[in-house]
Amino acid sequence: MFLNDTYFQGELSLPILKRSAGPLIGVERAVHASGEKNLEYFVTKYETKALRDILGPTLAMNFIRGINRTSNPIWKDLFNQIFQEDCDCGFSPVANYVYYFVKRDMRSHSTTVAEVASSPDNAARASEAQKLIKAWNDMCPQIHDIRRFICENWDEYGKYTPYKCRHTWYSHCMEFEPINVFNI
Repeated sequence: MFLNDTYFQGELSLPILKRSAGPLIGVERAVHASGEKNLEYFVTKYETKALRDILGPTLAMNFIRGINRTSNPIWKDLFNQIFQEDCDCGFSPVANYVYYFVKRDMRSHSTTVAEVASSPDNAARASEAQKLIKAWNDMCPQIHDIRRFICENWDEYGKYTPYKCRHTWYSHCMEFEPINVFNI
């Protein structure tokens, strides 16, 4: 829908977006191919889920319809709040959300025999917990800013929700709280 590879750079870099200099063979080729397919799946699934969780289901549906079918400037304004671009880089809490679930899934790969983990050549496997926590925690204040924008412009966006009051809408949206390694 809206995310592309410019959103998955720097701290949100995903190795499956980069092509190897040489030809891929064997297990590496299979893992790379399944990784690209999985990325498409995760972006498709979790981009929409992130918008529903951030905006609420009704406003998210109206946003997606509005940005794709109309020239109403309120949708472009909301789009620019959610998906920010600076030169060749994109920033969005939706990208953080997708990254979190892609990285969480990359811990292992399903095969016909069993669940397997990749074994890196000439490297030791490290925990991705800190990267997952950082991606999630960076996303939380961005979502707060988007919701504050909607509340400040409730006269425009409120009519696209089933709620008469912005406080009621806000209370029905998913809570995004920072996380830590202890899950407390």
